[in-house]
Formats: sequence, C-alpha cells, structure tokens
Amino acid sequence: MTPFTTLTAVAAPLPIANIDTDQIIPKQFLATVERTGLGRGLFYDMRFDNAGSENPDFVLNQAQYKGAHILIAGANFGCGSSREHAPWALADFGLRCIIASSFADIFYNNCFNNGILPLVLDQADVERLLDEARGANHKFVVDLAAQTVSAPSGASFRFEIDPGRKAQAPRRPRRYRPYFEARRRHRRLRREAPLRRAVAAMILLAGTVRIAQGKRADALAHLQRMVEASRAEAGCRAYAFAFDVLDDHVIRIFEAYDDQPALDFHRASPHFAAWRAAWQKPASRDRDMTRYDVDGAPKPA
Repeated sequence: MTPFTTLTAVAAPLPIANIDTDQIIPKQFLATVERTGLGRGLFYDMRFDNAGSENPDFVLNQAQYKGAHILIAGANFGCGSSREHAPWALADFGLRCIIASSFADIFYNNCFNNGILPLVLDQADVERLLDEARGANHKFVVDLAAQTVSAPSGASFRFEIDPGRKAQAPRRPRRYRPYFEARRRHRRLRREAPLRRAVAAMILLAGTVRIAQGKRADALAHLQRMVEASRAEAGCRAYAFAFDVLDDHVIRIFEAYDDQPALDFHRASPHFAAWRAAWQKPASRDRDMTRYDVDGAPKPA
C-alpha cells in the first residue's frame, strides 16, 4: 500500500476553533465498528439542515471544494471525547491532511493510525493558508519528505514533525480483500457450528433504546422490573441490558427465546405491554430492535 509522500489537492477552509469530535461525527453514527460509511455523517449538523438537505453555506458542500483532500481548520481541532470514529469519518470522506495551529492530543495520534496527516503550523501561517484557500485557485501541495506546504501563490510553509511519525508515514486504512473476508467467515462458521446446532430453534433479539434526557433513572427501574418478569417466563433463555459505553442514554438490550411460541407468549404478557406503552411517552424517543434466527440473518422484530 502506497504511503503518504506528496499530496496535491484542493484545500477547504474551515476557520472554526475548538471543533470537537461530537461535531466531526455526531453520536448517532457511532453504532458501527466499521471504518467505512462514516463519511456520510461527517460534520452532519453543519453539512445538513433540520430537513436533511445540504446546507449550501457549509464549505464542503460548495462546488469549488467538492472532492477536497485537505482541510485547513481552526485551533484545537479534534477536542472533546477520544472516539476514533472521528478520523475514520474524515478518512472515509476523502480527507488526507488536516492543517491547524493545534490539535487535541488523542485525536492527533489517532490521525496517524487512520491515514490522515495532521500538520501543525503557526496561527499566522494558518491564516495565510486560509486566505489563499478562499481564492480562485484552491490547489495546495503537501510534501512530507521536504516538510512543506505550498500554497497556490507559490508561498511555502515549513512544518515540523517527529521523525518517528514521519517514518510512520500515514497510510490509508487497509481494506480486507474479499478472499480474506470469505476465509474468515468460513472459519467462524466452522467454529460456531456446534453452538448453532445446540440452539437450532432459538430466537435472538438484539437492539437499542434511546432514553430522553432526565428519564434515565425511570427507564432503569422499569427495565429491571421487565428483566425479572421476563426471566420468570418458561421460554425465555436470557434477558439482559447494558448502557452504551459511549452514550449513557442509549440502552442495549439482548433477548433469547426457545422458539416462536415462547416469543409470542412474552409479547402477550402484561409487563411487555407496560414497557411498550412507556416507549410512547417522553421516557424513550426511539427503539431499534433486530431479530436473529439461527442462520444469523437479521429479520424484523
């Protein structure tokens, strides 16, 4: 895989200080552990309006900056939580270099591990680059070997980088080839075959419930009653929940039932009706539950 050496690309100006990782990739896009597909959520609250339409005033939506691979940003870029989804989203969108006067430490380190080169320049130099990026010519050249950024006017700005980081040379995140994916899936199926036979008729449900602000304690108490009542059912093998590690207002729920009649019995129970009724109140804003049968294929719950 070709490492980062020289990049000639359009640079987009984003002169906003203290852009945090929540702004880079909002929490509703954090359910995945895959690196791909996160580009659609990049700067979502800035790129789109409340109706989901593109905001024409946001720089990355403007025609002259479409396809930009360089972002010139404000100070303290990438502050906030340490979520690695932020550089994943930037890389998936196509950005390979971020220039700013300062970065949050964890974000800075994560960039090198995810195919992005973060460059630190003096604030005065960043301002000059921002001015040039707003001009008619938006093509910049980043030369890692020479440690320079060349602006459209021909002005050159030198940056410093740790020799170890320079030798690391950020690479694009590796994409597994279909062969390796197929081989990995085959090995997993062989390993899981005895378990699959043992639970041939079992039905598994897994999903999330988002709790509104201020309703966490009420939802927790209600869920505990729900767990006790559900586990007492003859056909219920498991009923468990946990709060998401990244968002304590998201509850992850797991259920297992012997067969379809056991699931039908649970859904006809008064405690299930009470919990479902609570979803229609401000205690919960939305619910997303996926059903898995023994073949592992998701089906509507």
